[in-house]
Amino acid sequence: VKPSIIQTVCRAKDGWDKALRSYCENRGILYQAVSLVRVNSYLLEDRDVLAIAQRHNTTSAQILIRFGMELGIIPVVITPVHSRMEEILDTLSFKLDETEVKAIENIAELYDYE
Repeated sequence: VKPSIIQTVCRAKDGWDKALRSYCENRGILYQAVSLVRVNSYLLEDRDVLAIAQRHNTTSAQILIRFGMELGIIPVVITPVHSRMEEILDTLSFKLDETEVKAIENIAELYDYE
């Protein structure tokens, strides 16, 4: 039986799981990222992410979620806080341009994960 969805953790330090995302896309499998913001929480204070958030008048968490969506990732976000869910849903109201997506996509090269 061919899977229709894969759920995994997507980390900047792993190149945003590009190879697996490509594998899934080529086979018509949806790629879901669990806790995209939590596992990349150090990026919430990254100067590029903060600058993009400021341009869009959003939070850096919203930028990371929207970034995932721009890559074709379905973010799986769980929160019991109503206002946080509204914030998450607001990521549907804006898009990142190609330059912003590339800046975040390449961010993994800037950090030492050792």
